[in-house]
Amino acid sequence: MLRVLLAVLAGSGAVKMLPKHTGSSRANLETLLSAQSDYDAMYGSLETVRKPADPKELDRLASGLRLELEQVKLRRPFDAANCANARPNGCSTTIEPCLSRAGFLVLALQQADALERVKAELAELQARAKAENDALTALVVAEAIGKVDPAAVVDLQMERLSSEDPFCRAGALKALVPFLDRREVKPKWLAALRAARGDDREVFARALEKSKAALPIFDEWLDVEDWTVLVEILPAFAEPPPSAHVQARLRELAANHWSRDVREAAVRTGATLGLALETGPDRPNPDLSKLKLTEISESDRRVKAPLGDAQVVGLNWGEWGGSIEVFKGEERVFESRTWWRNPHAAVKVRERLFILEGLRHLGVSHGRITEVAKTPSGWTAEVLAVLPDAPRACP
Repeated sequence: MLRVLLAVLAGSGAVKMLPKHTGSSRANLETLLSAQSDYDAMYGSLETVRKPADPKELDRLASGLRLELEQVKLRRPFDAANCANARPNGCSTTIEPCLSRAGFLVLALQQADALERVKAELAELQARAKAENDALTALVVAEAIGKVDPAAVVDLQMERLSSEDPFCRAGALKALVPFLDRREVKPKWLAALRAARGDDREVFARALEKSKAALPIFDEWLDVEDWTVLVEILPAFAEPPPSAHVQARLRELAANHWSRDVREAAVRTGATLGLALETGPDRPNPDLSKLKLTEISESDRRVKAPLGDAQVVGLNWGEWGGSIEVFKGEERVFESRTWWRNPHAAVKVRERLFILEGLRHLGVSHGRITEVAKTPSGWTAEVLAVLPDAPRACP
């Protein structure tokens, strides 16, 4: 079922909410507090909570949370079913019928910026959710505790540094910045940041923005060609004094990088450091007429192309990512699957196979060119270039 993002949590977590079933005239505080409310009514009522809220309403929400904690078992909306295996997706809190009523009330208090009122109740709810193996509520309360007492969830954030979800790791990196003076935190924090590849670097750079702790890694990333990463990290170097490497790289990027966004960002950063840089000219469009280029296939969902004795298959699931797979007969011998893969076309230039990837969605457009190749150590799918827009195959 399609989910839309609700920006009620910032920082290390995100919230995904299932769509409403119908409009509801019952969307109000009374409905949110009523044990007789179904999921649809709870959903709609949650959206009515705003800040600043009436102190009397906040008292009632806090009392409602305490009432839920008095129950023998955490209650859910009465139409919840099949909740035994309900689990969140990574670090994303999913608001669904199986989320406990206590979880709904915590989210309401968070939207009203009133979590400080229930710090003791949050600790109790965390223990209850763990005892009842309620993963949905556990994640909601962990995010809430992280907002009122970040030190209490340091161990959780350390665990998230090893998550397969790059957005989960990015949130953990940001949340752990205040605790880098702890001996056990900084080595793992730096290792997780340094290990980033591809689009994960852009995600991490955006999360950390001007974090001074990230500068040693950002200094290494100055030498990558990914324009999206460079645009994010260049402002971090605006504080003097710049190293010789930073000065040289700023001059090179301002004069010669193919992306105007990168050139202009380098000039702006240089200006704050007292460097008089000028933006280089745009590169001329390349002449592709002499390339022996053959479009193999183009599709919104599935592309296929032969490469030697193997078959390369690209699967595109839109905003959910995709994969590049290699088959020999019926056997899959290679797979690269991630959130940013969106294979759109397979193009062959002589004996080399390139996958054009990209996505246009909700006003955002991104793309890359990936080469699939057989190397002595096995198959690879290496990103050769990150593009300023989703590409189209050119015959």
